[in-house]
Amino acid sequence: MSTTPPTSPRLGGGRLLASASLGSAALAPSAAVGNLLQGYNTGVIAAALLSIVPEFGLAQRPGVVGLIASSTTLGAFSGTIASGPLCDRAGRRSTLMLSSVLFLLGGALMAWSPTVEVLLIGRLVSGVAAGLVSTAVPTYLAECAPAAWRGAMSTLPQLCVSSGILLSYLVGLAALLGSADWRFMLGVSMVPALVQAACVLRLPESPRWLLNKRGDADAARRALQRLRGSDDVETELAALSKGLEREAAAVAGSEAAGFGKLLAVPALRRTLLVCATLQMFQQMCGVNAIVYFTPQILREAGAPQLLAQVRPGWSADTAAMAATTLAYLPKIPSVLLTTYLIDRSGRRALLTTVVPVMAACLVALAACLGSGGTVPAAGAVATAAVMLYGVFFGMSLGPMPNIIASELFPTHARSAGVALSTSVQWIFNALVAAAFPLLVKQFGTSGVLYGFALVCVAAWLFVLRFVPETRGVPLEELGRLMERDGDGKKGKAE
Repeated sequence: MSTTPPTSPRLGGGRLLASASLGSAALAPSAAVGNLLQGYNTGVIAAALLSIVPEFGLAQRPGVVGLIASSTTLGAFSGTIASGPLCDRAGRRSTLMLSSVLFLLGGALMAWSPTVEVLLIGRLVSGVAAGLVSTAVPTYLAECAPAAWRGAMSTLPQLCVSSGILLSYLVGLAALLGSADWRFMLGVSMVPALVQAACVLRLPESPRWLLNKRGDADAARRALQRLRGSDDVETELAALSKGLEREAAAVAGSEAAGFGKLLAVPALRRTLLVCATLQMFQQMCGVNAIVYFTPQILREAGAPQLLAQVRPGWSADTAAMAATTLAYLPKIPSVLLTTYLIDRSGRRALLTTVVPVMAACLVALAACLGSGGTVPAAGAVATAAVMLYGVFFGMSLGPMPNIIASELFPTHARSAGVALSTSVQWIFNALVAAAFPLLVKQFGTSGVLYGFALVCVAAWLFVLRFVPETRGVPLEELGRLMERDGDGKKGKAE
């Protein structure tokens, strides 16, 4: 099976947005605004807790502090599980609209928050919205994007997540330098929630969902015309209908597959195992431990002392937060580079090339720790290692698990498959974040980072053996690819 896209040019980055129709150009950023909120809510709580803890007298209640920090993850897990049935029954677009409403409600509750309980509810509601987004966005984009541009468009959610985290770091730094109110920091998330709602209202429903769930060819045709910015969509619509018919025949019916069918059907079970394992590796490589604890890690390496020489008036916390922000900045252009490369080099190729470099960055960072600033070069090397780790994560394990999951599952199982595999991401997100301080106490920060490096090596070996290349392959053909893999053939399109 050829991996080369149809005659459409392989585009990425600016050329993609410049050359695609207006509908296609607006598709990815409009659908992915919610991922900005997902990233913002992940990162902003670290700075907000500096004010929340003293205001509510939580210094001696670490369990409550931990619950405030992790409540969005708990909500996201619930939202992810619910998103599969919602996407199938109500539609991909309707699920995105519901996430906008929940983001608005969560932001309003956090901005008000007269008590810890209200704050927890607001964080939990925003987490549910993030869980809906983490499933609905990649599913919607995979089904609506042209095959030749599908990978590039599907990197936009990761760009938005990374931008949201960077924005939260900048807000946290501003709070340390000034007097930003934590309620404002959390409540400002209502602004992008309104933007998301306005954008989603302009988007059509997924043509594949309209055909598969409603059998409405006219509605699917109108949706394709809006997405492509052209009335000439009959060839694509016919190919889509034929592909869905093949999928339906393969499963003796086109009804949506629930979680039980994912485990009962061998090809779906294999697909779920591959996608869920990739999601696990995404978190077990330590990315969120790095995101949550970068200031502490860089402080241990002596990075704040370097910045303090530049800005003598800064406190250790401010210098550590500034170093964190500086280290995170290159991750944004790295995702843009991935947008350019993904439909040229392929998903599997980027993973096999870049993941080993992530391991090398973690080893370099671990080797720098413990100097406490006594070795001048250690702080600079540690900052560079965190920086490069983020860059290479943004090119590989950051976007790829969601993209591959949204591509490999057939239409009738896509919502349930993406939801269940993504729930694994949230589970391990919470586990790694909760376990990191305990593991550091037991093995030291260096020991834990060496462990993360070993996970990267394991992820690389897993990709080499089990992950197929999906570049340029029509969605309706990818399910057959996994069936071939089950017959003992190579797990990549040939």
